[in-house]
Amino acid sequence: MGKVPHDCHANCAAHEANDPDGESRHVCGWLINRSDVILHSVVEIRGQWLCMTPQQREGPARFHFTPDAAIEWRAAVNGKEPFRGGMQVPQGLRSHPEQHIRMWERFRDLVASGMPVVEARQVVDDTLGAELRQMPQLI
Repeated sequence: MGKVPHDCHANCAAHEANDPDGESRHVCGWLINRSDVILHSVVEIRGQWLCMTPQQREGPARFHFTPDAAIEWRAAVNGKEPFRGGMQVPQGLRSHPEQHIRMWERFRDLVASGMPVVEARQVVDDTLGAELRQMPQLI
């Protein structure tokens, strides 16, 4: 279908623009994944939301998505960028950013000490990642 991994906004905009029946509508909003909120786009066709973006690794068949009609797309140097209330929208938000920073710093320190990346990732997930999973989640 010519869709590009990790480019849901462009994929959905192109799908809407190229729908010969005019039944597709690009819907931008937020994918909720545990403690993360990720800017995401889907296509609405006959009342159903469909994710048009191919996955490079298997993901869930269903996910929590909340449309955000206040997001508008403005022309930018590299295509279009999302804005809300006059401010550029980030690609994602975290409920516990301090924990993610701690995880990144620990990972970086382990790799700098000579630990293989895969092992460092596992150590961080088993310790600080386990703490994050115990923190309040969005869903």
